[in-house]
Amino acid sequence: MNLQLLEQLFKTNVQNLGLLSDNWNSKYM
Repeated sequence: MNLQLLEQLFKTNVQNLGLLSDNWNSKYM
């Protein structure tokens, strides 16, 4: 397994989750 690739995917997922929660907060707060 390529650890760097996994780390990259993980970081991207975290960023996407952050963007989603930001959008949610601006809509419903």
